[in-house]
Amino acid sequence: MVENTQKILPSLYPHLEKIETTEQTTIVIEGTKIPLTYLIEDYYRLNQSVDALIRKWRHLDPALIFSALAYYHDHIPEVQKLLELQEDEANQEIAKNLYPDLATYEYLQHQGKLFDEMLPKLLLKYENCYVYFEEGKVLEYNEDEEKLLDLVEKKYGLKPMFIEKVKKPDYV
Repeated sequence: MVENTQKILPSLYPHLEKIETTEQTTIVIEGTKIPLTYLIEDYYRLNQSVDALIRKWRHLDPALIFSALAYYHDHIPEVQKLLELQEDEANQEIAKNLYPDLATYEYLQHQGKLFDEMLPKLLLKYENCYVYFEEGKVLEYNEDEEKLLDLVEKKYGLKPMFIEKVKKPDYV
């Protein structure tokens, strides 16, 4: 088993530290274990004001919060990548708790990637329909998800299956 060693690098910005481990690099608020991304997520994704942030994180000196926000504005692409990585890790943890075994999780992840790759073609024929999708092919479809589930269960039996609604992506 590989030991996960931790190394704190010299301050890269006022009140922030970069902590490197063998698995990842995290930017944290100086003197804490609070990731920068937690504050940025509260501020930008949850649309909290600076005052709300200061109240929520009242144990932090406001200078720490302002420094985190300034760092974000100076390094938007880097922090956006960290936010995406954090979201992916959270989604993987949620997924691992939802699926009975690793094989099912991996199967559904694989089908989801194939589905996303084929979405433009699927929209041409199946827009607003639910599809039973496997290995790049639509095996069954219906506008009603419950009817599709019944049909697929009767025809293919109980097994892991990827069923998704074909719709245009929601862009934020």
